[in-house]
Amino acid sequence: MTIKNGSITSRKHNNKTRFNAQKQYKGERYSKLFDTREDAQEWLDDLAYLGATDFNGHPTRKDKAAQIIIDEIDLRRVRNQTPTMLDCINLFVGECDTPSAAKYVIQLKRFTSLLNTPINEVSRLAFEMELDGIQEKRGLSDGTRNRYQAAFSSFFKFLACHKEFKKYQLVNPTKDVPRGKEGKGRMLF
Repeated sequence: MTIKNGSITSRKHNNKTRFNAQKQYKGERYSKLFDTREDAQEWLDDLAYLGATDFNGHPTRKDKAAQIIIDEIDLRRVRNQTPTMLDCINLFVGECDTPSAAKYVIQLKRFTSLLNTPINEVSRLAFEMELDGIQEKRGLSDGTRNRYQAAFSSFFKFLACHKEFKKYQLVNPTKDVPRGKEGKGRMLF
């Protein structure tokens, strides 16, 4: 079904009909799946206001709302193209020449909730919470926790210097995370 501001097509999947709304804007195709035709039509109606201006030539509120919808779809597309942390770990293993890289990889793979996160979305808070969880779950001392933090920091420093990752403007999430208190160590004679 073609509408003046887009199209709606029905899709059957597992005895359930869903509706795919599509709109062309600035040479890009934008689409979204809905459970009802009315929801799909409402979405297309919202996008119909793209480029709308008032008498003075300023964008209207409805144009700004429609632009937010487009921006969210664009962000989702970029997110799907951004490598995940697991992809970056595999690159780290293959290209890093640090002698302790293999040990770092074992430690990095223990950050299970961050493995499928796009690399530029790994935040300090997410890192710190995951590190706390690992320490609790595995019963790590503060010194060992610091080694995990150092492995993560080394991993992000490697990525920041890698030519393919400069466009992501990575920020090291370990920066300003407080380190645990180290033991005194042993005195050898």
